[in-house]
Amino acid sequence: IVVKKGSKIKSWKDLKGKKIAIGDPSSSSGYVYPIAELYKKGLNVTKDSKLVNITSDDQRVISVLNGDVDAAFVFSDARDIAAKDDKRAMTDVVPIYFTQWIPNDT
Repeated sequence: IVVKKGSKIKSWKDLKGKKIAIGDPSSSSGYVYPIAELYKKGLNVTKDSKLVNITSDDQRVISVLNGDVDAAFVFSDARDIAAKDDKRAMTDVVPIYFTQWIPNDT
């Protein structure tokens, strides 16, 4: 889970009521794993947050960078890809939470 550097969101606990960019509901890193893990921790983001579907991981990072959303569920290298469009993605978007390891499903 990534947020904009300097955000008041410092951990998953701060996501309640926030606008979160998600991937397709079949996406392991963009939806399934973060939704399930946060639910187990006590945060039902599907009810307690506003979810915005943005299909590509790099565009979710850019949406965080531009302030369109408060956070995004992405795979770990998404900032690298987004940095090809805007180098600030590596410095101005920071991870706050990593799910358990997700096997590569491709």
